[in-house]
Amino acid sequence: MGASVAISALHLGVANDLVLFDARGEVAEGETMDLAHGSSFYHSAEVRSGTLDELLETDVLVMCAGRGGRPEQSRLDLLRDNARIAFGIAETFKNYKGSSLS
Repeated sequence: MGASVAISALHLGVANDLVLFDARGEVAEGETMDLAHGSSFYHSAEVRSGTLDELLETDVLVMCAGRGGRPEQSRLDLLRDNARIAFGIAETFKNYKGSSLS
């Protein structure tokens, strides 16, 4: 989901600097490289992987978090697990200011 949001932002030209983060750093790095390979198809933007702390300095933040379900897991249990993940990440951003677009 996050990669889809990233490529859409790049195609729309709404980002000059795009920072990707994943708890598994190699995933963010791989997505960054994939987006770099397609750079001739979207507006010029710097795309890089970063840390959670770097995301606190961004103008806009999009959080796509969670994991896929296991075969033996109910959808309700998956929802509970993903809610815990989202709330845990959201705690990091409780002081996030973003941009003040007027």
